[in-house]
Amino acid sequence: MPGRKRKPEALGKLEGKMGRPRPPEPRFEGEPVPPGWLTEDGTDERHKKFLAACRQKWEEMLDILHRVPGLSQQPDGEALARYAAEAVRHAELMRFRARTDAVVSDGEGGWEPNPFERQLAQASERMLVLEREFGFTPQSRTRLAVSPGGNTKAKKEDAMFGGDDIPMYGATAVQ
Repeated sequence: MPGRKRKPEALGKLEGKMGRPRPPEPRFEGEPVPPGWLTEDGTDERHKKFLAACRQKWEEMLDILHRVPGLSQQPDGEALARYAAEAVRHAELMRFRARTDAVVSDGEGGWEPNPFERQLAQASERMLVLEREFGFTPQSRTRLAVSPGGNTKAKKEDAMFGGDDIPMYGATAVQ
């Protein structure tokens, strides 16, 4: 459906702009779980190093997401793992780019852009999309307003509309 994307309820409450009341979002019990491919051992030494770096990045990002209560839930594990893999791949491409030139010989006496430049640009675009989803960009963070006492507007809405204790069909309410 055209229009703006729906914002996760936790982000809307932090921004203090929930708009008109809507049914509460489903809450899933438990922490995000890394997908199976992230917990594998790897087939060769390079693959093992890549997976180890992805697991480390996954843990770092999970720690960051835990700073905003209710933002990360059990089904977010796969998206977080994709972000971790993209971040590791992006770092590898940046290290390679630092050792190479922006243009390379085309084999016919001319010059062409280094193919890794395109891969780096594509990886950057994919990371930016995921960073926006998780609130990891400066622009997405400017819409968040966290005060020491919590969001009073969200507290008033919780009092008026019953808060988060009403589970959606097929979901479990988490306190």
